[in-house]
Amino acid sequence: MKITIEKIIEELGGSNIARVCQVTPKAVSKWKAKNCLPRTVITGESDYAQKIEMLSGSKFQSGMLIALTKQQLKNTSIEKTA
Repeated sequence: MKITIEKIIEELGGSNIARVCQVTPKAVSKWKAKNCLPRTVITGESDYAQKIEMLSGSKFQSGMLIALTKQQLKNTSIEKTA
């Protein structure tokens, strides 16, 4: 099974992620719909990936979360230009 941000959010629970990241459940719903975390996790402006890693008991490493986000943002920008 391929790991995606969407599946990670489903497994950990959007409300749990919202609580640890100190964002609204609606924000997490947007992450799930886009299948990626905000761009700020890549630039280091936010620590959501690290907080999700802690919530998951290190099952989902922050580096993997950032890589999934980068890949999804890259795919989305390719789709927009196509």
